[in-house]
Amino acid sequence: SGTLSVTATPDESPFAALQEGSRVALNVRDNVPSATATIVIASPLELSVSQPTLSENGGSATLTVTRGGTNIDQDVRVDLTSSDISELTVPEFVIIKAGETSATVTIEGQDDKLLDGTQNVVVSGVATGFTRGTVNVDVTDHEVITASINPDQVREDGGSFTLTLTRSDVDDLSTAVHVKL
Repeated sequence: SGTLSVTATPDESPFAALQEGSRVALNVRDNVPSATATIVIASPLELSVSQPTLSENGGSATLTVTRGGTNIDQDVRVDLTSSDISELTVPEFVIIKAGETSATVTIEGQDDKLLDGTQNVVVSGVATGFTRGTVNVDVTDHEVITASINPDQVREDGGSFTLTLTRSDVDDLSTAVHVKL
């Protein structure tokens, strides 16, 4: 900790290299000779997952939330959100206990019963005094399209066959499935 004289311009950030709790002496212009302020630099939250890809059909992973900074004397409540709860659910919050730097929770894939391919979901964590932490999770689709051909052999110089496509997501047939042959 020390004193730093800075002149801030709109396109520079003189505070970028400061640590949590740094004190800064500001020389302020515009008829105010000087001022001293404590700049509170938020500590980071880091989110990580045990597996970055999981299935919407019963897949789960461990989410680890780690707090940065040096002060670990108090519990920290981290509120969690999923960018798409139809694909991936997370607990409402996790508590990082005093004396600990991290906590874990289970996150779970959700079967949306749509043939929509792999979906990327962003899990976010926010807590007072900390910067937002995020991690991406790819949730793979459970629904499939199967194809069958009858008869299973056709002569190269002529003949016909029937191609049957079957989709597994029959709960909601309101969305068309386009297949390129």
